[in-house]
Amino acid sequence: MQIDTTLNNYSQRLKNNSIKKANHLKLPPLELLESVHEFPCVYSFKIIATNDEALLKNIVLAIQTILKLENTPQYSTRISKSGKHASLTLDIMLQKAQEVHLVYEELLKIPGILMLL
Repeated sequence: MQIDTTLNNYSQRLKNNSIKKANHLKLPPLELLESVHEFPCVYSFKIIATNDEALLKNIVLAIQTILKLENTPQYSTRISKSGKHASLTLDIMLQKAQEVHLVYEELLKIPGILMLL
Protein backbone atom coordinates (compact mmCIF):
# COMPACT_ATOMS: atom_id res chain seq x y z
CA MET A 1 0.00 0.00 0.00
CA GLN A 2 1.32 3.45 -0.93
CA ILE A 3 0.73 4.92 2.52
CA ASP A 4 2.88 2.20 4.14
CA THR A 5 5.87 2.91 1.89
CA THR A 6 5.70 6.64 2.46
CA LEU A 7 5.19 6.22 6.20
CA ASN A 8 8.24 3.96 6.35
CA ASN A 9 10.20 6.78 4.72
CA TYR A 10 8.86 9.22 7.32
CA SER A 11 9.66 6.77 10.11
CA GLN A 12 13.27 6.61 8.93
CA ARG A 13 13.44 10.42 8.81
CA LEU A 14 11.90 10.51 12.31
CA LYS A 15 14.69 8.26 13.60
CA ASN A 16 17.16 10.74 12.13
CA ASN A 17 15.38 13.53 14.06
CA SER A 18 14.40 15.34 10.86
CA ILE A 19 10.67 15.04 11.66
CA LYS A 20 8.95 15.43 15.00
CA LYS A 21 6.14 13.12 16.10
CA ALA A 22 3.02 14.51 17.77
CA ASN A 23 2.92 11.98 20.62
CA HIS A 24 2.32 14.75 23.19
CA LEU A 25 -1.20 15.39 21.87
CA LYS A 26 -4.25 14.14 23.73
CA LEU A 27 -7.68 13.14 22.49
CA PRO A 28 -10.65 15.29 23.43
CA PRO A 29 -12.96 13.47 25.88
CA LEU A 30 -15.97 11.85 24.21
CA GLU A 31 -18.25 13.69 26.63
CA LEU A 32 -16.87 17.02 25.45
CA LEU A 33 -17.29 16.11 21.78
CA GLU A 34 -20.87 15.02 22.40
CA SER A 35 -21.69 18.17 24.36
CA VAL A 36 -20.31 20.49 21.68
CA HIS A 37 -21.47 18.59 18.57
CA GLU A 38 -24.80 16.99 17.81
CA PHE A 39 -23.93 13.77 15.99
CA PRO A 40 -24.43 12.96 13.19
CA CYS A 41 -22.80 16.17 11.99
CA VAL A 42 -20.13 17.60 9.75
CA TYR A 43 -16.94 17.57 11.81
CA SER A 44 -14.01 19.79 10.91
CA PHE A 45 -10.57 18.23 11.23
CA LYS A 46 -7.64 20.63 11.15
CA ILE A 47 -4.17 19.15 11.07
CA ILE A 48 -0.91 21.08 11.32
CA ALA A 49 1.97 19.17 9.80
CA THR A 50 5.36 19.46 8.18
CA ASN A 51 4.94 21.01 4.73
CA ASP A 52 5.40 17.91 2.62
CA GLU A 53 2.97 17.21 -0.22
CA ALA A 54 3.31 13.43 0.12
CA LEU A 55 2.63 13.63 3.86
CA LEU A 56 -0.49 15.77 3.34
CA LYS A 57 -1.85 13.39 0.70
CA ASN A 58 -1.19 10.42 2.97
CA ILE A 59 -3.03 12.10 5.85
CA VAL A 60 -6.07 12.51 3.60
CA LEU A 61 -5.72 8.89 2.43
CA ALA A 62 -5.42 7.72 6.05
CA ILE A 63 -8.64 9.53 7.02
CA GLN A 64 -10.42 8.09 3.98
CA THR A 65 -9.25 4.59 4.95
CA ILE A 66 -10.05 4.92 8.66
CA LEU A 67 -13.59 6.15 7.98
CA LYS A 68 -14.08 3.76 5.04
CA LEU A 69 -15.07 6.63 2.75
CA GLU A 70 -15.76 5.67 -0.86
CA ASN A 71 -14.37 8.93 -2.25
CA THR A 72 -11.41 11.06 -1.32
CA PRO A 73 -12.71 13.74 1.05
CA GLN A 74 -12.49 17.37 -0.02
CA TYR A 75 -9.81 19.30 1.79
CA SER A 76 -7.98 22.58 1.77
CA THR A 77 -4.39 23.39 2.62
CA ARG A 78 -2.60 26.51 3.71
CA ILE A 79 1.17 26.89 3.87
CA SER A 80 2.81 28.88 6.68
CA LYS A 81 4.72 32.07 5.86
CA SER A 82 8.01 30.30 6.50
CA GLY A 83 6.98 27.41 4.24
CA LYS A 84 7.95 24.84 6.89
CA HIS A 85 4.43 23.90 7.98
CA ALA A 86 1.04 23.35 6.40
CA SER A 87 -2.48 23.23 7.75
CA LEU A 88 -4.90 20.72 6.31
CA THR A 89 -8.65 21.17 6.83
CA LEU A 90 -11.26 18.49 6.13
CA ASP A 91 -15.00 18.76 6.81
CA ILE A 92 -16.47 15.26 7.02
CA MET A 93 -19.90 13.92 7.96
CA LEU A 94 -19.53 11.73 11.05
CA GLN A 95 -22.19 9.59 12.68
CA LYS A 96 -20.77 9.48 16.21
CA ALA A 97 -18.07 10.99 18.42
CA GLN A 98 -16.14 7.72 18.50
CA GLU A 99 -15.26 8.27 14.84
CA VAL A 100 -13.37 11.42 15.85
CA HIS A 101 -11.31 9.31 18.26
CA LEU A 102 -10.65 6.65 15.60
CA VAL A 103 -9.24 9.28 13.26
CA TYR A 104 -7.19 11.06 15.93
CA GLU A 105 -5.77 7.80 17.30
CA GLU A 106 -4.46 6.82 13.88
CA LEU A 107 -3.25 10.28 12.93
CA LEU A 108 -1.19 10.48 16.12
CA LYS A 109 0.88 7.58 14.76
CA ILE A 110 1.93 9.47 11.63
CA PRO A 111 5.31 11.22 11.88
CA GLY A 112 5.25 14.80 10.65
CA ILE A 113 1.91 15.72 12.24
CA LEU A 114 2.52 18.48 14.75
CA MET A 115 -0.95 19.39 15.95
CA LEU A 116 -4.55 18.16 15.70
CA LEU A 117 -7.40 20.61 16.16
